[in-house]
Amino acid sequence: MNYKEGMQRFGIRATVIAALAVMELSSTASLFMTQSRQVVLSWGALSGIGTSCITNVLSATIVNRWFV
Repeated sequence: MNYKEGMQRFGIRATVIAALAVMELSSTASLFMTQSRQVVLSWGALSGIGTSCITNVLSATIVNRWFV
């Protein structure tokens, strides 16, 4: 399932809440990091996934309101 299917199935609000939860999880995990590979996993993967979900949702909303 890609992000567009997730937005249509669960709605924009649920998608943003889930993305914020993933970003918060990666931020909280940074408190307990002791190795560089943990930084790559946390910030590279988890924060990247959360940020990309929010970016896609908010950019679609903004473009829709701006041009329509």
